[in-house]
Amino acid sequence: MNNKFQRVYVEKIDCTSCSKCASLYPEYFRLDKDGSSETHNNGENINDAIVLESDWNKIEEAMNECPGECIHWK
Repeated sequence: MNNKFQRVYVEKIDCTSCSKCASLYPEYFRLDKDGSSETHNNGENINDAIVLESDWNKIEEAMNECPGECIHWK
């Protein structure tokens, strides 16, 4: 089975540190030591998370909820 995927990252300079994304989807988002959001896969692929097609809607929801509009597909 060949799963489609995309990579997602957070433009940290635009992050408002609201933590909405991390609250919604902690499997893809977390706050770094400075309080800015970053993407991850189980602590790996920091700010370069791999997202399978089945979860693209989760990332789109986080993008729509983000007040800083800082979550982007690569």
